Amino acid sequence: NDSTLNGTDKEYESASSVVKSLQESYRGVDVWINGKLHAIKQADPEMTLLEYLRGTGLTGTKLGCGEGGCGACTVMVSQRDSETGVRNISLNACLAPLCAMDRCHVVTVEGIGGI
Repeated sequence: NDSTLNGTDKEYESASSVVKSLQESYRGVDVWINGKLHAIKQADPEMTLLEYLRGTGLTGTKLGCGEGGCGACTVMVSQRDSETGVRNISLNACLAPLCAMDRCHVVTVEGIGGI
C-alpha cells in the first residue's frame, strides 16, 4: 500500500506541477483592434469578439441575427500565415470566440478610415 500511496503522491505532484506551469504560462489574449493593442489578462472563454467590441464602446459592429447570416457583425481579421505572410479574412464577430483572436489584428467599421 505504501507504493500505491507514493505513486498517488507522485502523480498528484506531477499533475500539480503541470497545472502550475500552465497557469504561469497563460498570458491572456493580445489582440490589436483598429491599430490599438488590447492586452486582455482574464479573457472569458465564452465571450464572443462582438461582445468584447461592443463592451469597449465600438458599437458600429452590430448584432443582427446572431447566426452569422446577416453580416451586421462583419469585421476584418488579419493574422500571420506561414505561406503568404499575412492573411486577411472577413469574420462574423458574433460567432468568433474572443480567445481565438490572440495575436490577430481586427478592423471594425470604426477603423476603416484608418486603413
